[in-house]
Amino acid sequence: MQIGIVSGSDDPHLKSQTNHQFYARLHGYAYEFDTSRYWWLQTPHFRKLRTVQKALSEHDWTFWIDDDAFFTQMELPLERLLQDVPDDVFLIICSSPVSPDGKHTFVSSGQFLIKNCPTSAEFIRRVLATSVRSARKWWDPAIYGSFTNGDQDAIVYRLVTDGLLARVKIYPYQAFNCRTYHYDKSLNEHFLVHFAGVPDKAVAVREFATRFGVDETLLPSPQHYRERA
Repeated sequence: MQIGIVSGSDDPHLKSQTNHQFYARLHGYAYEFDTSRYWWLQTPHFRKLRTVQKALSEHDWTFWIDDDAFFTQMELPLERLLQDVPDDVFLIICSSPVSPDGKHTFVSSGQFLIKNCPTSAEFIRRVLATSVRSARKWWDPAIYGSFTNGDQDAIVYRLVTDGLLARVKIYPYQAFNCRTYHYDKSLNEHFLVHFAGVPDKAVAVREFATRFGVDETLLPSPQHYRERA
């Protein structure tokens, strides 16, 4: 099984790339951080789909992680998310938590695993061709939660209207979509932290790092690994 991790931004200003690269090397995964500018996309959020589209054929499964998300339980492999997943599943994604102000979304496109198969390739193509306006007209917030005006809404729209939900594994947010307010005692409480919906992400990452005594890569201290050796 070959797993690749991809992320990207055309204006990188966080140190998540160092975090992702460390995690990928630890587990033997390929890693790419895409800084290409996709100026023709309807919103910047859709750039992740172009990045995944390019990487899809290079791995059995590709894991997209937003550039405002960081791994925090370094020892856990991505393969655990594939255990007992039926062969016809092509997408593994998380639901979102309910935020402190009561908002939630049906799924979070900030992180997901997608299989190298024709269904995935066609799905990405159709999501990229879906207008956010069409998804907004169709949207029912009572069923799908908040509308985010981006790729996430187009993904939900295509999954539902193309009859693909039965081929999607939706994990609870704890699997790989936790937020800073889920961490109490240590970085090792959860697998991944996502700074979604934060106005100043650099400040938020700095404050979170300070809280747990690490730098802005959110990598555990060398002492952590010496103690485990």
